[in-house]
Amino acid sequence: MKRTAADAALTRQTIIRAALRRFACDGWENCSLGDVARDAEVTRGAIYHHFAGKLDLLLAVLADRWEFYTCEFFAPRDAEGDAKAYAEGNGEGEPEAGTCAQHNGEAVDGDSAGDASAPEAGGAERYAVAKSSGADRVTDFLATYLEHLVTDTGFRELAVVSTLVAPRALQADQGMDEKRSGIALWGEYIDTALRDCGDALRLPLEASRFTIMSFIHGVTVSAALQPKDLAEPQGTRGIAEAIVHGLMSAD
Repeated sequence: MKRTAADAALTRQTIIRAALRRFACDGWENCSLGDVARDAEVTRGAIYHHFAGKLDLLLAVLADRWEFYTCEFFAPRDAEGDAKAYAEGNGEGEPEAGTCAQHNGEAVDGDSAGDASAPEAGGAERYAVAKSSGADRVTDFLATYLEHLVTDTGFRELAVVSTLVAPRALQADQGMDEKRSGIALWGEYIDTALRDCGDALRLPLEASRFTIMSFIHGVTVSAALQPKDLAEPQGTRGIAEAIVHGLMSAD
């Protein structure tokens, strides 16, 4: 039976998720494509059909997973605002909360394949969110990010691969382009939210953004190196609130 494009896309996603787990568990040197193929329940030939080799697979893992999670962090911000912004900008129905166009139907923890249809351009752009309080938006974003690190195995694996595995691979920095573009999008989102805080900010906008982004980078490294030190799930919101509250004046 001839495989469809959707079948091929689903196989590619299955390989990427299996590779993420193997890279996180085994590291760059010890991860073998044979182990990835076994975990994905495909042949080594199937891997080479989609990827040129181990480095190409690593770069695809980084690009795909950072794109997915960037969409996830923006999707839940404000469902009503998302739907309105998306409808006004595209003239279409509202997006499903917790998904993005490139990974429609995929579970947040990355363990379910869902609908692996071909990527749609500009998926993250639909998540331009309008919410009343800039401080609330930044708090929501940080709480969601930290909660994923605490509760989502797939995201912790991505933190390990990005922080510890990728630097071991030659030229792996090119695989961080998607992460960097995602972080740039986060920076724009945070800038917009912080501007809405107006005179309530204790520090200039640039310093406030640096504080937020430093927290994001720090907890990501902690998730990779010392996952046992991460907060309990019920404490993630309070931590985010404390970070944002520290940026606000008491007046």
